[in-house]
Amino acid sequence: MSGLDLAIVDYWATSGRSIVHRAGPACKVIMAGCFVAAAIVTEYLPLLPVLYLAVVGVLAAARVPPLKVMALSAYPLVFVALFVVSAWNGTWQMPALVLGRALTASLALVAVLATTPYHRVFGLLSRVLPRIVGEALFLTYRSVFILVDMAGGLVTATRVRSGLRLRHPVTNLRNLSLAMGKLLIHAMDRSERQYDIMVVRGYSGNIAGPARAWNSAATDAGPIILGAAALAAAIITRWTG
Repeated sequence: MSGLDLAIVDYWATSGRSIVHRAGPACKVIMAGCFVAAAIVTEYLPLLPVLYLAVVGVLAAARVPPLKVMALSAYPLVFVALFVVSAWNGTWQMPALVLGRALTASLALVAVLATTPYHRVFGLLSRVLPRIVGEALFLTYRSVFILVDMAGGLVTATRVRSGLRLRHPVTNLRNLSLAMGKLLIHAMDRSERQYDIMVVRGYSGNIAGPARAWNSAATDAGPIILGAAALAAAIITRWTG
């Protein structure tokens, strides 16, 4: 997922005003966990498209472009396809089941990120993780956008200066190594400057308090009920199948 993709997901999460966006982060994480568990538990192949379409319905209710989110959630298919090829047993059910599980689980997780501002997600993580770990994840997520933009600028500058040539792979590797070294130095410098700025602004070991885990019964009940129904359907089909 590129920096542009991360920026789009962050924009969807922070600009949305739907009932899904207003739901608490905890209930959406529970919903996604239920969908992931349902995708893993079920052996009933027709249930996977139903689960997938249910998550698409959540995205539609959130007024988030479902097709774009579906495209972003398809990134893991490259690695899943390699697994399918290596473990294929000669039947079509096996790859269909593995790919269906991967798509459903991936879409459920991306749906949470596309409807929940990242500071609320990390605020929720701070309830179960040590504070320093939560804050490190928070700052790392924020820095990804800066580093990706810097890397893109360095690659563009190298290409403009004829540092990247199709017929000179060794030269390309050397120039890219120099560019990445420069990026590392800039990243360390920016990290030190960011810490100094935070100290000047009153940082004392705590960036922000944890986000509210729950919102209201009206907005939180829907995602939890939907996730519980998906998991129940998977368990029932597993036992009765």
